[in-house]
Amino acid sequence: VLQAAAKPLAAFESALLDPEQAQHELLMRIIRANADTEFGRQHDFASILNVGDFRLAVPVRSYAGFENQIARIAAGENGVLTSSRVIAFEETGGTASGRKLIPYTQDGLAAFRAAVLPSLFDLANRRPGICAGRTYVSISPVMSQPRATSSGIPIGLSTDAAYLGETLKD
Repeated sequence: VLQAAAKPLAAFESALLDPEQAQHELLMRIIRANADTEFGRQHDFASILNVGDFRLAVPVRSYAGFENQIARIAAGENGVLTSSRVIAFEETGGTASGRKLIPYTQDGLAAFRAAVLPSLFDLANRRPGICAGRTYVSISPVMSQPRATSSGIPIGLSTDAAYLGETLKD
């Protein structure tokens, strides 16, 4: 855990020096990377310079506001919401309003790891005894039989390593 978390922890600690600037830079990277997607063109990402511009250009919406685009991605269409290829979908539990597909990209999983690994590092640092032997870390998505969308995109990630990275696999 400590070795796998070193780089994400350094990035997190750097971001803590100026959180507002770090968040601005992250938002602008995401906007620039996705400016040429359908969603980016619809919301004129090319003209967004700051969070205020973003708030004006991109209205808050529920999952229903993305449902058609997600269905098109599930059918195999690229460049709809993200410039990154969707590698899998996660299906929500569906307790409130039915099951929903959430698209995952490599970039999204890297961001997930960047958020989770510093927490694991902090836990291991504060309680070193938990790393004295083998450590088991698990993500608990909804379990189901392996499935895929009509275009062959997997629904669900097959291993915890897909979420946490290969370095935590063994």
